[in-house]
Amino acid sequence: MHRLLCEKARDDYAEAIVSLDRALLIGGYPLPRTDLVFVAGNRAARRAQGQTYLPTNSHPVEYTAGRPLQVVELVLEGGVDLIESLYRSLWGGR
Repeated sequence: MHRLLCEKARDDYAEAIVSLDRALLIGGYPLPRTDLVFVAGNRAARRAQGQTYLPTNSHPVEYTAGRPLQVVELVLEGGVDLIESLYRSLWGGR
């Protein structure tokens, strides 16, 4: 993340870069461990726009680790076409 911000948008994200510098490079205090769940896919036909798949008001009852839980849900319109286009651009249709 740090490297990408420095290369692609140094001026736009200067504060975030400095914060990451402190945490990563200058021996800042260790960051507490968190767990991350990342779900990406197409919107289900039966789900209304904006309706989340994962709960947002509390963690799932199955989550018992006790650490902070970060959840990201990415819903793509036309996700299959987007992924196929990305693959074509990376490997030239091979």
